[in-house]
Amino acid sequence: MSIFERLYDAWFRDPPDAGERGQGKYKENEAATYTVDQTVDGAELRRYDPMIRAEVRVEGDQETAMDEGFGRLAGYIFGDNAAEEKVAMTVPVLQTNTNRVDVTGGEGVWTVAFMMPSRWTVETLPRPQDGGIVFVEVPGERWLTRMLEDRATPEALEEAEADLRRIAEAEGLTPSGPVRFAFYDDPLTPYWKRRNEVALRVN
Repeated sequence: MSIFERLYDAWFRDPPDAGERGQGKYKENEAATYTVDQTVDGAELRRYDPMIRAEVRVEGDQETAMDEGFGRLAGYIFGDNAAEEKVAMTVPVLQTNTNRVDVTGGEGVWTVAFMMPSRWTVETLPRPQDGGIVFVEVPGERWLTRMLEDRATPEALEEAEADLRRIAEAEGLTPSGPVRFAFYDDPLTPYWKRRNEVALRVN
């Protein structure tokens, strides 16, 4: 069975509206928890709870980097770790343009991350065999977030980022760091049923 077939089995098969946003579950998987402080111009200002993320840095364009990072992290949760133990799939899969290149073209350094299930701590998580995978304890953060209405193309992601920065400036919010992309659905889900988001961390 290929890694994508295994992911499809591990991921979710319910309708896209199953579960409630922000309540710790999306379809059949544990999800990042947050509260919505306010909604402005179609974007949500969310306050996320603390979490642990497994992260890996990869080079390439946006799509190539996502494929590589996703595959390495998926290998880890499927047992490519010191304990040969499986770790449950969570959502969303996160991607951040670490060295800030234009996502519509060119190569750069990207961070791809999976949230670790809440049952684990940094001390109890199996050690990765892949030396490039690191665990990061993330405190509670605020993110201005917009959901994409169409395909998550580089152009759509770039447009959503510009919109978020415009909203942040208008609302007196100070951006902190690069935007991140959040992908909730498995690769076999039709694009019109996928939940994709772009988020900007703010102070």
